[in-house]
Amino acid sequence: MSEEQAQAFIAKMKTDEAFHAKVMAVEDVAAHQRLIDDEGFDCAVEEIAAAGEALVGAADGLSDEELSWVAGGVAPSEQEPWGPGHYT
Repeated sequence: MSEEQAQAFIAKMKTDEAFHAKVMAVEDVAAHQRLIDDEGFDCAVEEIAAAGEALVGAADGLSDEELSWVAGGVAPSEQEPWGPGHYT
């Protein structure tokens, strides 16, 4: 069930722009998990990351950058316009 929930989360990320923006605005793993729970998904951040990794390279997967943000990376903001892997 958790794997199906993780896949449903990814599907919603791809089809719902407002949801996508909401997820991408979250800045830490604990907040990501709260968002996942609050949105009614019965899965963990790690399960979403695993499901996303399985889809990477497929036409319907999250990008590496999106996957790293969902898995607890830092999304860019106006104050800090860098993303994961772009640290100076």
